[in-house]
Amino acid sequence: MKKTTLYIGDDLIRKLKEETIRENQSMTDIINRALRKYLEDRRKTPKKFENLKKALGKSAVLRKISDPVEYQRKLRSEWE
Repeated sequence: MKKTTLYIGDDLIRKLKEETIRENQSMTDIINRALRKYLEDRRKTPKKFENLKKALGKSAVLRKISDPVEYQRKLRSEWE
């Protein structure tokens, strides 16, 4: 494990100290756990949007729209 320097605001330091007492763990352990979780979540996020992209790609209506702004104007004109 490498040693590094982090600049952390006073409010976060206070919360981290409270967490070290509550969890009975070192600040280093808590920060490492939080960073691992953050990085894991970041890797998972693009996969969530892949399903949305696939669904939108299959939508027949969206494939037919060449100009989205014009399509929106047409829809709004129907409301009037």
